Amino acid sequence: MLITHCPHLQELTFNISQISRRVWDVRHITKGRWPNLSKLALGDCDIESGESTLDVDINSPFMCFLASHPSLQTIYLPSLSSFPKTIALPPSTLPCLKFFGGNLGHIEGLLMPSFLRSLSLVYEPITVPMMPVIHTVLQKLTSLESLSIWLQTSTRNPDYVHTDHSSLFRSLLNSCPRLSHLELTCSSSTVFSIVSLVPVRKDSY
Repeated sequence: MLITHCPHLQELTFNISQISRRVWDVRHITKGRWPNLSKLALGDCDIESGESTLDVDINSPFMCFLASHPSLQTIYLPSLSSFPKTIALPPSTLPCLKFFGGNLGHIEGLLMPSFLRSLSLVYEPITVPMMPVIHTVLQKLTSLESLSIWLQTSTRNPDYVHTDHSSLFRSLLNSCPRLSHLELTCSSSTVFSIVSLVPVRKDSY
């Protein structure tokens, strides 16, 4: 119905939660082409069966779908085992993208990240050993104003000791010089001082 009867579609959302305990197959939407599509938000769904490995074909149906919608400004992708862990797109794809949500592999696959204004990394936890990669990614997002991130500060690695959480957050803020909104979710015991962060980014609070 959407493909044949909604040629002027602007927003497409599949609000599917893992609470349903069912992975919905929505692969047929990759056949759709909507010139005015500006927002794509996918819940816990299957859109590329068999393409959930790290090697994603640039010519796969979903990647072709993204490349065929240059008007997209907002994209939210899930982090399911049945969903691709990375994205692979041709050069100059998604030139209007400003708001993005997904996992670390997804954001690394974006070819024009400097235009992003808002980034959400809340679908899977970011552990402390992953932070150097996060810093590298964030430094490329030179227009980033809003960041939502899920952090897991504890570690089971006995060779890795990290107790200065304030330092971790300061380095996170320093990677985003234009940040004006920060939303943190911590799934482990995390200790840091708000006061210690204020001198670094006064306009973030």
